[in-house]
Amino acid sequence: MERVEIEDASWMTVEQVLALRNCKKVELWLVRFDESSINKILLEWMENPGELQEVHMFLSLEMNLEQLIKGLKVSRVEEGDDEDDDEDKKYWIERNNGLQFSMTIGWLDSVVIKRET
Repeated sequence: MERVEIEDASWMTVEQVLALRNCKKVELWLVRFDESSINKILLEWMENPGELQEVHMFLSLEMNLEQLIKGLKVSRVEEGDDEDDDEDKKYWIERNNGLQFSMTIGWLDSVVIKRET
């Protein structure tokens, strides 16, 4: 599947989000996950990304980016406009096989995850 957008993803479980790995682009609104749930999703996608290229999750909770990347191999960090704010800070996450994802927290507490090719 090329793209899926769910305007109210508040009902979704971590397992249901993981099942979207065969979509290239995913956009989920009103996601109600905490940092540990999103961290679990990242860990699983790093293991088996399927066709996934880009994910936007618009969260109903404010996120701590440091907690989101816990246990992941961060290869570099690019600071956003405001060094005291996580918004627009980009983390590059890498697997041992060289597969890379970037992750940022954007406007409206959105988490953007992109597979780098």
